[in-house]
Amino acid sequence: MTALNLNGHWTGVIVYGYRYRQLQGKNLYFDLEITQDNNEITGTSIDTGGQGVSPDPANIKGTIDNNFISFIKQYSSYH
Repeated sequence: MTALNLNGHWTGVIVYGYRYRQLQGKNLYFDLEITQDNNEITGTSIDTGGQGVSPDPANIKGTIDNNFISFIKQYSSYH
């Protein structure tokens, strides 16, 4: 079990990497509600600004390993 408590509201930013070509270096801002169960996290994310904003919410699913947090942000539709 991890000592981190990530439950609650978070804000974040994704910086697009080189694989996104014309978006490289640009930001996508989002709000996130996280629920943590031991070392697993789930939640819902809403894009709030920047490049590539989707009008649809995204599901979050990830893990915590020591102080490293990894998650996938998956939309229910393409935009």
